[in-house]
Amino acid sequence: MLSSTDPFTQAAAQYLDQHIDVVNGLDKPVYTAFEVADQRYFLSVTRMDDSRGLNWVIVTGMPQATLMSNTHTTLRITLGITLAATLAAMLLGVVIARQLVAAERRLTQANQQLLDSNEKLQYVASTDNLTGLMNRRKFLDIAERELLQYERYQRDFSIILMDLDHFKQVNDQYGHNVGDLVLKQTAEILLHCSRKQDAVARWGGEEFILLLPATELDTAVLVAERIRRSIEDYNYESGIKLTGSFGVVSLARLDALDIGALVNAADERLYQSKHGGRNQVSVS
Repeated sequence: MLSSTDPFTQAAAQYLDQHIDVVNGLDKPVYTAFEVADQRYFLSVTRMDDSRGLNWVIVTGMPQATLMSNTHTTLRITLGITLAATLAAMLLGVVIARQLVAAERRLTQANQQLLDSNEKLQYVASTDNLTGLMNRRKFLDIAERELLQYERYQRDFSIILMDLDHFKQVNDQYGHNVGDLVLKQTAEILLHCSRKQDAVARWGGEEFILLLPATELDTAVLVAERIRRSIEDYNYESGIKLTGSFGVVSLARLDALDIGALVNAADERLYQSKHGGRNQVSVS
């Protein structure tokens, strides 16, 4: 038996003396606990041969108290690292979340700007830039939808086509700026005399057109007469007095289910009003 005053050496030697048969047959390390003088040790025993053919037994280990102390220290370090990593991850998450919120806000703003731009483009594409009324293209789109309603539900609608009488004289005498103001004022009269659901458009030049949904011919004639009187009574820019001529038709009175035919029919009635002395309403 080995002799030493070192407690660990004593523990190692005592273990080897008591387990020599086991040690001689070792082919892999053995881990065990061993007590000497009321002190518990954790041992690692490994057997190996060197190049000279000598057999070596290597014993490593430490007292249980030391091992547990190191374990606690390691645990505290591990917990500290884990807590730090968790806090770092939380902070990184907060940063990423803020970046995502900012990115989402920018995306929302970009989408809103795109929607606003689309609305502006749609407005420009469908609006007469002088009077603010819908243009011919927009009017025809609405008229086609009304035609589908008529085909499905037999819901009649009427069209009023009007033209300002002797408008060319306004431009010749007062200039085009005044003429533009007259057209704008006429647009205001038309909007004032029509309903919210009616489509009011500038057809071209000094011609205007109205579509009256769910309106039969007799009622449309009354609307045209109200507009005619309002124009006749209105004091335009520079004290100008004007009148208008009107042609009124309803889809139910036509044989063909075609918007072009309906507008042409209204134009024919307008022509009748012009050649009948102006300032009047002609109907189909």
